[in-house]
Amino acid sequence: MKQSGAPLVPIVRCEEWTRVRIERTMPMTAEVLVQEGERVKATQAIARATNGVPRRVHVVDVAGMLGLPTRDVSSVMVKQRGERVHVGELLAVRRSVLPFAYRACRSPVDGRLMTVWYGWAVIEADGEEEVGEVLAWVDGNVVAVVPGSHVIIETEAACIEGVCGVAGEAYGVLQLIRETLSAQLTPEQLPTDATDAILVTNVSISHQVLERAAAIGARGVVAAGISTTASEVATLPVMATEGYGVRSMAPERFRLFQELEGHYATLMVPSEHMPPWLRHRPAIIVSRMPRSHPEDNPERDTRLGCPICKGDRVRAVRAPMADRWGSILTEMWDEQIKTSSGLTLAGVEVCFSTEAVAWLPYLNLERIV
Repeated sequence: MKQSGAPLVPIVRCEEWTRVRIERTMPMTAEVLVQEGERVKATQAIARATNGVPRRVHVVDVAGMLGLPTRDVSSVMVKQRGERVHVGELLAVRRSVLPFAYRACRSPVDGRLMTVWYGWAVIEADGEEEVGEVLAWVDGNVVAVVPGSHVIIETEAACIEGVCGVAGEAYGVLQLIRETLSAQLTPEQLPTDATDAILVTNVSISHQVLERAAAIGARGVVAAGISTTASEVATLPVMATEGYGVRSMAPERFRLFQELEGHYATLMVPSEHMPPWLRHRPAIIVSRMPRSHPEDNPERDTRLGCPICKGDRVRAVRAPMADRWGSILTEMWDEQIKTSSGLTLAGVEVCFSTEAVAWLPYLNLERIV
């Protein structure tokens, strides 16, 4: 029986087999190319949109995207008036020692920066009419179509969620990098060719590794930790499973990646500019042919909305047990203990895979499902 005082904690998915629903958004004017009940492939276009007229000028709200307190962007601009810009290239950056305060603004098109005025960047775009396609990104079934809004695709897949990353989407073959004895991967440890691959390492990566990964044809990168300024150099999507800084991936998570190596996977990292209530965690999704059709489990679905209890898997998100996985050992919902920082907090005892037992406050835990 669950204790009424048991709190809800953030949930992180690391599942070998589950049902996943992906919502693919589209412009209001997009033409939907699929219908409800249709089976789709990951690389299949599900919607197409054109603007109908030559797109010559793009206006980018630099001050708004960087969250600046004023409209003066002169100190944050990387590109200057008259310079050429390319899709995804850095226009401006707001640096900070705090990871959550770092912001980057990138060009949405190829073209030339015409002017910067009152926090807005005006870009003259190359080319004429722009045609954009929305891809499914996962193998699955279309379960809902809302024209001008979104398509929902359901798939049976493995799902591994991360903590943060560099926004983008990619589809490729999972390729693991195993020779990582140091705490950080070096460019020399990357393969000579990673065309159409999503590279996975169980340690942290540097700017040089991101640049090298793009040069050898990688579609995306998954690592334990990344720099807070990774988006300055990354031209492909990146997911950090543990967080910012020098980290080591939980062995349980890396074992699942080892089982999935060689499978086609979808890497989805949401933009940091999305509202928090709409932003999902970055995730790797591997659609898999069912060996036996998994039945719906109402009890499991109900448990996802319930407080944690004895036996639940959890991950420590702060020192001294940061990134380690364990299970709830005892239910002490109302017990409060004074921490080393001087705060008095409620928490539980956690038994880790090394058989070490530690008391941790709820604020230091994430629940693994």
